[in-house]
Amino acid sequence: MCVIMVFKPAYSHLSAAELQERLENGDHPTLVDVRTPAEYFQYHLENVQLIPIDEFASRAAGELSSDEEIVLICEHGVRSEMAAQYLASLGYENVATMDGGMAAYQGEVVHGE
Repeated sequence: MCVIMVFKPAYSHLSAAELQERLENGDHPTLVDVRTPAEYFQYHLENVQLIPIDEFASRAAGELSSDEEIVLICEHGVRSEMAAQYLASLGYENVATMDGGMAAYQGEVVHGE
């Protein structure tokens, strides 16, 4: 007898266009930018929380609710993947990364603080 087990992915992926569409339609997941403060101040999404990747492990559990949908964002998608893996290891179930990061985002952004 062969048993096939299917596991739900620990986190999901959103394209930049999918996230942009959701935001434009009034959907507001918790957005977390894991880039450096310097990258964040160059440009970022409105209503995004900054938790730099080098502070993520020490701050995430205390600042992010596992009851909310969390979308992680970085410049190209690599650091947000690391952050998503970390949250998944803590048992967060409603986590997504924005594929391509801010470099792929075509919507409105905020410059400065």
